Amino acid sequence: MNAILPTDAPRTMSSREIAELTGKAHKNVIRDIETMIADIEKDGSDLSHQAKSNGYRIDRDIRGYVSAIHLTQDLTYNLILGYDAVRRLKVVRRWMELESGAASAPKPKAPRAPALIGPRRQTLGLIELYTRVNEMRGLDRNAALISANDRATVKTGINLFEEAGPVRMDAPDQEPVMNVTAIAAAIGGISNRRINPALIEMGYQIKGGKGCRCPYQATDLGKPHSRVVDSPRKHASGFSQELLWKPSIIPLIKTHLAGATSPYAAVALAADADLVPRGGLL
Repeated sequence: MNAILPTDAPRTMSSREIAELTGKAHKNVIRDIETMIADIEKDGSDLSHQAKSNGYRIDRDIRGYVSAIHLTQDLTYNLILGYDAVRRLKVVRRWMELESGAASAPKPKAPRAPALIGPRRQTLGLIELYTRVNEMRGLDRNAALISANDRATVKTGINLFEEAGPVRMDAPDQEPVMNVTAIAAAIGGISNRRINPALIEMGYQIKGGKGCRCPYQATDLGKPHSRVVDSPRKHASGFSQELLWKPSIIPLIKTHLAGATSPYAAVALAADADLVPRGGLL
């Protein structure tokens, strides 16, 4: 139970204020005060029964532990004699404010924004890294971000997108895309196995390098006509990528095949993207 001083009680300074003024940890100030009191009274520092008459007051929490000690001016000065000059001066000036009546409660420190540290900072760094890599591979910005967040979540177990709350991410490119099977069906009379070699011959795609999750990558010529789709693998962990093509690629492939020395040179050039079957769009 906290001791209660009468209204005419002398001014005191709390251990918490001394700690704030001197920059010392509060528990260390408590220890210094208890040591001082023990030296003065010679029979231990926990002398609550003598506190009021000896110039200090002890506050305790509900568990009985000391939460603060309030010292009169003489005991405060006695305490800080063991501190360095800079700390002593701060306490003395505070007492001068108290005596002049110009004292004001110490300004509370502005709460700091929660720091993005540890695993979350690591997760954010991975998202930024994976996003850049995904954009280099041909993903649009939103798809690159979503894929990067998914991969970073697998690495760290922290889903920053989920923590940040739902946000609608409109894909900048809503034009339908199709795979090589749908392209071959749209052209007609050609195997889907011929499409990927044709796109390489045209300079529109190259084979993915070692460690690349996408078997093919679009070149600068092919990027306007393609989009990389990133999606979770079925019945397996991780993600797979596929290079898909817009209908605008069909007449270009037809032109290439018509001019090539191959069994496919007889493919008609009159058909265009309108021949793409509805079921072939993804």
